Amino acid sequence: MTMMSKDKEFPNNLALIKEFEVLSHEIDDAINRADFAAIEILDQSRRNLVNKMEVPQDAVADEQWFKIAKRCVQQNDAAKEKVLGLMAELRQNTGSKLRQLNGYRPS
Repeated sequence: MTMMSKDKEFPNNLALIKEFEVLSHEIDDAINRADFAAIEILDQSRRNLVNKMEVPQDAVADEQWFKIAKRCVQQNDAAKEKVLGLMAELRQNTGSKLRQLNGYRPS
């Protein structure tokens, strides 16, 4: 089933949700690899999917849609915290290595 909106045809929300979940897992993998460029690209793709989702008109579907939206926000917050932690760790390790190298500098 597809939905029509302003002369544009969109896949139904279930297909978008499945694609959203795949992107979420790929983002988690990119976070674990500390691949910040991939995280940014995948997150933008995931945001584009959310923009394509139709907001349902009936109460039951509406509740499900908002559960998905809430989960999206929670996943984004968790991913953001993890990435910030990785970046802080990287910055600290880099600073430590630079201080060590400065110790070897001739006077």
